[in-house]
Amino acid sequence: MPNKATNGQLLAGDIIVEDANATSGAPVVRTARVTMTAATGAGGALAWQNPTGGRIIVTSLVIDITTASGSTTTIDAGVAADGTTSADTLIDRKTTAAAAVISSINDGGTNGKAAQALTSSQFVTGSITGTIGSFAGVAYISYVPA
Repeated sequence: MPNKATNGQLLAGDIIVEDANATSGAPVVRTARVTMTAATGAGGALAWQNPTGGRIIVTSLVIDITTASGSTTTIDAGVAADGTTSADTLIDRKTTAAAAVISSINDGGTNGKAAQALTSSQFVTGSITGTIGSFAGVAYISYVPA
């Protein structure tokens, strides 16, 4: 049986994932897992395009830094018009110099917000500045259709 979403439930084969607090037709939060790239420049570390074909709301961006970068490096992440534009609307100038978990909810910085809307053609980008070294990380982008 193909996957199907209905009335606040996600039906996946014989498994039903249900949000007990959802009203009829409420969206189920989806999470994209994106391996980040050890590259500097606008959108160099992360460039994830909205896959839905419609407007979505990114409810959080969590970055799991598994291998730290150089001591003076920082990351900006946010909503951008394309995959090669820098943005800081989710996470603003957070260090990548230590293995850690950073999120738009707790670590937004000056310009970062916990959540942001994306149109069908926009991206979530991550841009690292500084000497990157052997950076490695994974981004978890949670979103709902708007």
